[in-house]
Amino acid sequence: LHDALPISHKHFRNLRAFFRWAAAEDEPLRSSPLPVVKKDEPHVPEKELPPLPDDQVRALITSCRGTTLRDRRDEAIIRLLVDCGPRRTGIAGIRYTPSVAATHDLDLGNRRVRITLKGGDVYWAPFGTQTAQALDRYIRVRGKDPRKKLSWLWLGRTGRLTPDGLYQMVVRRGEAIGIVGLHPHQLRRTSATALRRKGASERTTQLVYGWKTLEMVRHYTQTAEQELARAEFEGLAPGDDY
Repeated sequence: LHDALPISHKHFRNLRAFFRWAAAEDEPLRSSPLPVVKKDEPHVPEKELPPLPDDQVRALITSCRGTTLRDRRDEAIIRLLVDCGPRRTGIAGIRYTPSVAATHDLDLGNRRVRITLKGGDVYWAPFGTQTAQALDRYIRVRGKDPRKKLSWLWLGRTGRLTPDGLYQMVVRRGEAIGIVGLHPHQLRRTSATALRRKGASERTTQLVYGWKTLEMVRHYTQTAEQELARAEFEGLAPGDDY
């Protein structure tokens, strides 16, 4: 039953999207199906997805050390993922037009990058000193490449690096250090968990990652939330009063 739940939940979401589309388009349906409402949504038990351990994150970054454009690009991308965890579509969509401020998404001086979300909303994600240095090294190498006039920050083999190309890069770098199936979302979760462990508030974490609600913070940082709760409980255990 538990294995079937995610499949039933997927079908539920697809049906709900279809009926919303039909209603919006005023499309007639051959029959009158029961409404697909929230209370009928199958319950999917939430699984705790642990972040990567520190030694694997360090090994991943170290694997990118080199002087080629690809090495410098990959280190800058992975450091961004570890620092402020944008989605791969957001990172791949960073524009690089220093002479046109309106479309220039990288503010290296203030250590922040403009990220476009799936719905078109934008936010500025901050990053640290090490990431700024990695970005600066990449940009200097990029400036010597024949494709330097492309309006996208990340260069791929023939043009811009696409979201799928970025995904494949993370998979490849993970496999090189023995992590099978590594993907960008794991680094997003690892990043958010690390920020909460270091003492950032839920609200700060929400703003850094561009989330709409605090519930998303709690979803991504379950491990850190449990650790913080246990640490706070140490001095408050009710049973110790008796």
